[in-house]
Amino acid sequence: MFYKRMLSNSLGVMLGLLFLICLLVDSHYKWMKPLRAQIYTVINPLVEMKVLLKKKQDDFGFYLKGTPALRAKIEQQEQEITRLKTQQALYPVLQEENQNLRTLLKVSQGLGYRVKMARVVQHLQKDGMQAVMVDKGRLHHLQVGQGVMNESGVVGQISEVSGLSSRLILITDLNHALLAENHRNAEVLILEGTGQDDMLVAHDVPKTADFQIGDLLVSNRYLKRFFTHYPVATITKIENEGLSSVVYAKPVVNLSALHFVMVNMESQDDQE
Repeated sequence: MFYKRMLSNSLGVMLGLLFLICLLVDSHYKWMKPLRAQIYTVINPLVEMKVLLKKKQDDFGFYLKGTPALRAKIEQQEQEITRLKTQQALYPVLQEENQNLRTLLKVSQGLGYRVKMARVVQHLQKDGMQAVMVDKGRLHHLQVGQGVMNESGVVGQISEVSGLSSRLILITDLNHALLAENHRNAEVLILEGTGQDDMLVAHDVPKTADFQIGDLLVSNRYLKRFFTHYPVATITKIENEGLSSVVYAKPVVNLSALHFVMVNMESQDDQE
């Protein structure tokens, strides 16, 4: 072991002396210059290649380190683009809803009624049932029996109430009936629901009654549940059945496309 260490130290000393001798010879004699140039020609590309590889390695390491942050940034930008596209798609809908609310407010203020605005959140149509759910309930002072309208005409009335929502039975429901009058001559009839959102019917109308196709039927003046003389339906067909007639009418309101409605807050004590 001792001899190996001595040999290693001697070899280091010899290489050191040889290096010093080369330096001295190179500084005093020119004949080593071509050899030095050749050595430089061989070694310089290797050094430059090593520097280049080091730089590429550093760049690649930086890329790898930056990838998660870069991906997170790209994902954030994609989410923002999706949000902006969604807002752009919703803008016409929101604009229409805003216009509907403005119209409802103008109607209620113009008629002088105290109303509560409600948004339709669900349509319930099955086996003759014609109803919707609205986003207002007992906590908003809604009660069973209150009349409901929109900017065009009569919609229906509140049939069930919970804390934050209510069920609204439409005038076209099979279990709904409404006393209406002819706007032209004030003759009255009872409009019943048919289970179809575009048709009402009045049975056993006397033939002597003066109803014509195209007549506008409005809410009866004595029925305080709805706005007085508010549009209900337009007569579309009259059929004779013996001593009486059957009158068919189409609701003024498009009941299949309800968005916002007005609940008459002054009608809770009025019951049919």
